Amino acid sequence: WASQLMLPAIFVLIALVVARVLSVEEAEPPVKLSGDMFVGTIAAGAVTKRVERNVIPISGGGSDEFAGQLRNAFFKSTGPHDEFAVFDERNLSFSEYYMLNARSMQDTFGAVTLRSNEAGETENVTLWFSNQAIHSIPVMTDFWNNARLRMLGFDNARAVAWSHPLPKTQALLQEEMTGNSQVFTDLTVAITVILAMGFIPASFVVYLVHEKATNGKHQQLLTGISPMMYWINSYAWDMVNFLFPLILCFIIFMAFQV
Repeated sequence: WASQLMLPAIFVLIALVVARVLSVEEAEPPVKLSGDMFVGTIAAGAVTKRVERNVIPISGGGSDEFAGQLRNAFFKSTGPHDEFAVFDERNLSFSEYYMLNARSMQDTFGAVTLRSNEAGETENVTLWFSNQAIHSIPVMTDFWNNARLRMLGFDNARAVAWSHPLPKTQALLQEEMTGNSQVFTDLTVAITVILAMGFIPASFVVYLVHEKATNGKHQQLLTGISPMMYWINSYAWDMVNFLFPLILCFIIFMAFQV
């Protein structure tokens, strides 16, 4: 008896969980852009192993005080899984460094080079990025923005980059909602809910058939119960049994905001 009343709620719960997992979102959630998003994935460009740390090459730059301050600003801007590997570009260009360290460069999504003139003064900063790493350009730009904050003396401030996807067009939503996968999901959920609610009335017939087979109904009529009272009582008992799983299913629908 208890299982017959709980089975509809269980089936409805499973159907709504599947529908929630496979549902089409009208708006994609914003994504926080940082070097940590590449950790544990191969999204930073590595094709042979997962990236556990982002080792970002940075050239030594000139010998002036500004170059040292700029390097320290970049070092302070790193995240918990980022570290800079300093190389001397005066003896080795970044192209040559990349060719000599191609395998280790698979563990990073970008690089920083500080260019200096003949007098040893730093003239410009170049940010390099891996085109295989999604969002590598804004992440490297975020590194540069935080380094600028450190250069200005804001050691406790931090710039955070977020990617807010554009709203889906009506045509795209219509295409996703009418796609084969979404139609199959909706059809599966509908059939599951119908079958789940079908367990309840099926259980009502069992008692009526049992009383008919054992002459229980006939004995009740012989004791003076009228046929109308017999069927009213049967209907009332069936409605009480139907009310309990109905309330459970209603609570589940409310929980999933359906």
